[in-house]
Amino acid sequence: MPYPPKQNVNLEAGTTTIGDNNSIARCNLKNCEVTGSWLKGCTFEDCLLSKVRVARRTTATKSHFHDVYAVKSSDISQSTIRDGSSAKRCTMVASTIKDASKVNRSTLTSCTVSKGDLWRSTLKDCNIEECVIYRSNFEGLILKYGVWKRGKLVSRVADREPIAIRKDGSVITFPVQPTSSHLPRANLNTQPPIHGDKTRAFSDDSDGTIDSDDSDIEKDLPPPYEV
Repeated sequence: MPYPPKQNVNLEAGTTTIGDNNSIARCNLKNCEVTGSWLKGCTFEDCLLSKVRVARRTTATKSHFHDVYAVKSSDISQSTIRDGSSAKRCTMVASTIKDASKVNRSTLTSCTVSKGDLWRSTLKDCNIEECVIYRSNFEGLILKYGVWKRGKLVSRVADREPIAIRKDGSVITFPVQPTSSHLPRANLNTQPPIHGDKTRAFSDDSDGTIDSDDSDIEKDLPPPYEV
């Protein structure tokens, strides 16, 4: 199947598109380099995009996107998204999400997220590794291997002991407080393969896993809170 053509695109000075695998529609690009990516309704300035499965309705400046599963309805500045990660309805400033992390309806400032799953959270100056974080606000913390809900540690990831350390080196003690006696340990799953059905991802605006609207009910909860 042929790739969708470029249409209604404003490529300003300094912008280059490399290779035949780009599909760009209704975008403004300035001082960007785009390789093997699918963009729709985006505004990018001083950005590098390589192997982005789909980006929609996103504004980004001075940011890098490499091997990205999806970026939708986000505002990104001086940040990096890579390694099969995704961001949906997020604000990111001077932050990095990597290693198949998923960030949904969250705000990150000066943060690094690796193998994380964030939902409706606000983080500042944090390093997150292999955590599920839901409806929490954290600042100046290093968090690993925990499942956090509304600021409380409720479980652990796999069989690893959760770690919570302030950036000044002091250890924080969070007793595990399960929300249910049957609460399983979480397992962080990676994103679907980057090289899926790109044409459908670009053309179908009702793509269930990427673009469906979320509600504020229980089905919006990440594992292991789904009931």
